Amino acid sequence: MTAKSMHRTCFTTPAVIEAIDGAIAPARRRGVEGIAYFLGRTDGLHTCLLACVPVDARCTRGSFFVSAKEMVRVVNIANDLGLQVVGQVHTHPSVAYHSEGDEDGAQIRFDGFVSIVLPDYGVHMPNLSGAVAFMFSMHENEFVQIPFGHANVVPAAL
Repeated sequence: MTAKSMHRTCFTTPAVIEAIDGAIAPARRRGVEGIAYFLGRTDGLHTCLLACVPVDARCTRGSFFVSAKEMVRVVNIANDLGLQVVGQVHTHPSVAYHSEGDEDGAQIRFDGFVSIVLPDYGVHMPNLSGAVAFMFSMHENEFVQIPFGHANVVPAAL
């Protein structure tokens, strides 16, 4: 664990994990990358993922593109629910990592924005094995990897 990632945490629920699987399944069936966005709340260091919104994206075996019109739709959903767009999840064809394309193509960058990458087009879902999680830091001006011990799935009811 690096000093950059030490105090950053991300929380979600089993229902959001299931929603991820549903959101990326059509792309997985087509053998292309999939993407969805998270709605929730963040204070810049701690992010809570409360919902997963599937998007209509242009996807290939190794990339994805979400139009401005589709991003507006996601933001409007967040506003209607009184939430923020706090992250994204996308798949890679093999190993999960934050690629140069992921860094360059990130349309949203603010403290606490989470980016989760799933390996093998998300075939292991709802298991997160092999997945990696990152959180954007304005101070470092980059996505900082957060250990999965700091990316927690909590029960829906405590």
